[in-house]
Amino acid sequence: MTRKPKRGRRALPAGVDSWFEYTLLNGVLHQGNYHPAGISYWTQPVKREYHPDFTYRGKSGTKYIIEAKGRFRTIEEAKKYLDIYKYLKATEPTNIFVFIFQNPEVPMPGS
Repeated sequence: MTRKPKRGRRALPAGVDSWFEYTLLNGVLHQGNYHPAGISYWTQPVKREYHPDFTYRGKSGTKYIIEAKGRFRTIEEAKKYLDIYKYLKATEPTNIFVFIFQNPEVPMPGS
């Protein structure tokens, strides 16, 4: 799906979801996997699919699941990631779930 650029903004390079992800992909996360295969998780009684922005395997073998966010727009969006975290912690406890916020000063919804 291609996005129509807003007036006065450059079009995103093909295959990236945001300029923030593009910056990470070509910078500190250049050795990570961008948009890897989805990860299945359960929120009873529904099986869902989560597609992380990046994954990275550390030298010790630890798998980092990395989500690049501008911000959480709603409490429901934040809750989705909490559900994913809880499921991964219960099923794959060696994985580390990491958020990189574009601006960590932006308040969370409901705070």
